[in-house]
Amino acid sequence: MCDFNVKAAALTAFFLMVCHASSLMAADGDTVFVQAQQSRDLTWFEAYNDWAIFPSDLEFNKVNMQFTMGCASGGCSDWDYTVLIYLRERIIQGGDTTIERFELGRLITPYGGYMANGQNGFNNNWSHTFTFDVTDFQMLMKDSVEIEVFYQGWSSGFSADISFEMVEGTPPRRVRRIENIYVPGRHNYITPSDFESDVLPEKTISMSEDDVQAALRFTPSGHGFVNALNCAEFCQRNYYLKVDGQQHAQQLMWRDDCGMNPVYPQGGTWLYDRANWCPGTEVITYTHELTGLYTPGMSMDLDIDIEPINYTVPSGEVPANYNISAILFTYEEPLRKNDASISRILSPSNNENYSRFNPSCGTALVELENHGSEPLTSVEIDYGMFTGKRLRYQWTGHLAPMRKTLVELPFDDADAWSDYRGKTIFTAWTVDPNGQRDEHPLNDAQTSFFDETPVYPSEFRLNFRTNNRGDETHWVLLNAAGDTVEQGDNYNASTLYNVNFNLPPDCYELIFHDRGKNGLSFWANNDGGGFLRLMTSNAILRTFIPDFGTRIHHYFTVGFGLSMNETKPTQRYGLYPNPANNYIQIQAFDHSCTVTFIDMQGRVVYRGEHNAQHNAIDVSHLASGPYHVQIMDDKGTEQHKVIINH
Repeated sequence: MCDFNVKAAALTAFFLMVCHASSLMAADGDTVFVQAQQSRDLTWFEAYNDWAIFPSDLEFNKVNMQFTMGCASGGCSDWDYTVLIYLRERIIQGGDTTIERFELGRLITPYGGYMANGQNGFNNNWSHTFTFDVTDFQMLMKDSVEIEVFYQGWSSGFSADISFEMVEGTPPRRVRRIENIYVPGRHNYITPSDFESDVLPEKTISMSEDDVQAALRFTPSGHGFVNALNCAEFCQRNYYLKVDGQQHAQQLMWRDDCGMNPVYPQGGTWLYDRANWCPGTEVITYTHELTGLYTPGMSMDLDIDIEPINYTVPSGEVPANYNISAILFTYEEPLRKNDASISRILSPSNNENYSRFNPSCGTALVELENHGSEPLTSVEIDYGMFTGKRLRYQWTGHLAPMRKTLVELPFDDADAWSDYRGKTIFTAWTVDPNGQRDEHPLNDAQTSFFDETPVYPSEFRLNFRTNNRGDETHWVLLNAAGDTVEQGDNYNASTLYNVNFNLPPDCYELIFHDRGKNGLSFWANNDGGGFLRLMTSNAILRTFIPDFGTRIHHYFTVGFGLSMNETKPTQRYGLYPNPANNYIQIQAFDHSCTVTFIDMQGRVVYRGEHNAQHNAIDVSHLASGPYHVQIMDDKGTEQHKVIINH
C-alpha cells in the first residue's frame, strides 16, 4: 500500500515512481490513501486549490472522499456558508488549455457561534467529517490532479482537510465518460423562463454504441429568500427530469430533517428545514438511472425543469439562486450479475454522523447495496459482535441495480451483544445474493466500532419541564422487541413532570419528541425553555440538551451491560499447518461454517463457506505474514491466528 500524502506538484514524478513500484505488489482489497487539502483555512469568498497525487495504474472498487471541516486558525464563523468541492480537469486542444470543473461534493458550514465562543460543549477545536462516494470519478483521478474547495463565505471561517480512501479492485461497472450537462455553480433565479433557457436548457447528448448504461447525478440547493415565497431557501420546489421529451422523474428539493442534524445545537436557525440542505450537513445528490431510456448509438435529449418561482426581485436585493451540478456518466456492460454488500453500518456505531441514534441496542441498522446487474430479491445478512454469537437475517425484497436500502437487523437476546473478548466491535456481511455465489466477496462486509449504552438501575424517573408549548411534547419508551412500555402526551405548558419507572432487564429506547421540531428550548421563538433529565432518588443519571430540535433517541440497558462477556469458548476447530505455505486444512470439522481471513490492517482478504467435503483453503494468493482467522458457525465464532510463509 502506498500513502500519497503530498501537496506540491513538483514531486509528482518521484511519487509516481514509488507508487508504480508498490503497485507491483498491489492486490484487490488493498487501500490507497491520497491527501488533497490539509488544514486549509477558508476565510473569504474564493477558490482554494491544491494538488493531489493519485496512482496512475490502479483500478478501484470503491473511492470515498473524506472532507473534515473544522474551525479556521482564527476561529469559526457565526454563519452558514456553502462549500463546494471540485475536481479541475485540464483539457489541452490546439495548444490551448481550458479547465473544466466536476463537482465531487457539497456541504454547508454550521452556524459556528457556539464553537467561536466556547458554548454548549463546543470550542474552536471542533471538527466533523463528511464522506462522499466518488467511485465513478476515478477515471479523472490519475497522476497529478487539482482539487478545488470553493468557499462561498464572507467571513473567516472554517477549515478543510480532504483525503481519498481508494479500495483496489474492479468497480461494479466501468465508466466510459463523464460529461457536465449544465455549468456547475451558483445561478441567479430572476424569472422561470430565463432560468430554464439560460441555466437549464434542453441538451442533446450523442450516445456511443459503447455507452451501454448511463446515469445522471443532479445536486441542487436553493438559497436566498428575498420574496414573500421565501424562495429559494425556504420554499419547497420540485424538479422534473425529462428524457426525449418524456418525464422520467420528479424530485422534491427539500430537507425535512434539519431538526435531526448531528451537529447540534447551533447558534443560528439550524433546525429550520431548507431547500435540500441543513446547516452543518452535506447537500444530497440525486442519482437517476438512465439505462433503458435511450438507444446506444443514438442521441438522447435531457432536460431538467424546476417548478416555477414567480416573484419580483426587490430593489437593491440579491435575487434567489440555485447552486446546481448535473453530471452524466456512461458505462460499459456491468462486470457482475450478483454482488451485494453492506455499504454502511449506522448502528451500532460511534461515527459522528449517526450520533443521533447511538449508542444503541436492540437492533442494528445497516445499508444494503446492490452492485450487481440483476435486481436483488434475496440475500442472507450475517452479523454480530466481532468474536461473539453469529446471527443471520434473510432479507427479501426488490432492490434495483446500483441502489441502496436500509435494513434493520434484530437481536434475539442480550447474549447476542456479548463479545468473547469484551470488545465493542460489530460486523455485518452479505452471503449468497439471489441464492447465488457472490461474485465480488471483498466488498461484502463492514465493521464498526461502537460505544456501550449506559446501564441504569431498574428504578429511576423521567424528570422534565415543558416549555410554553407543552402540547408539542410527547414521548414513548420501547423495549428491545419494539413494544411500548410507557408513553406520555398532551402536557400543560411550563409544568414540571416526573414519571417513575420500574423496569425488568432489557434494552430500552426512550424517544422524546417535539411536534414543533424545535425542542424544549430554542432562541429563535417565544416558546420559552424547559429541560429533560433521567434521575434516581438521589442522583442525575443523564441531562439532555434542551435545544435538541425534532426528537431525542436515547438507548440504555437495565440489568446487564453490552460486550462484557470475556469468557472464551472452547475451541472446536484447528488450522494446520501453521505456518502455512499454499494450503491450510480445517481440523475437527463436522459441519458447515464460514471462514474469514483478515490482514493486519483489518481488511477482509478471504471469505469462504466450508464443510466436511471442502475443508482445504487455498492461501497461495495471500501475501506472506500474520492473519486473524474467524471461523463462524451456528454455535458461535472462534478466533485464530495463522502465519503464511511462501
